[in-house]
Amino acid sequence: MECVNILIVDPSYDMAQFFFRALELRKEYRCFLAHNDFDAISVLNSHPIKLIVADYSLINRDNFKFLRYLKHNFPNIILVIGGYVNQISEVRGLLHKGVHGYFIKPLSVKNFRDIIDSLLKQTKCLP
Repeated sequence: MECVNILIVDPSYDMAQFFFRALELRKEYRCFLAHNDFDAISVLNSHPIKLIVADYSLINRDNFKFLRYLKHNFPNIILVIGGYVNQISEVRGLLHKGVHGYFIKPLSVKNFRDIIDSLLKQTKCLP
């Protein structure tokens, strides 16, 4: 089976490492890290990414500039947004702007994996 490339974009080093470690242990995933939108674009231009896990603060910055860029230049990428309880209505609202799923931090490794697995199965990236 071919690996699914996943890009994790989070300004928090600890959160990015949490997501990376939660997924990288699975043989069907290959993970890449970026801590800002500029680094993320560099990874996107050099690797065939199937799914992006992004922090709401990056997506929300500059009137959703990064989200618009992703939807315009990489329309087939699955986009999952992580936010906190105080951001839940804003994060849910992104489902109408092309985001495929979301999660609320903090969450367990199992719940995070289940969300990613489910989205990849729904979009036929995983059997």
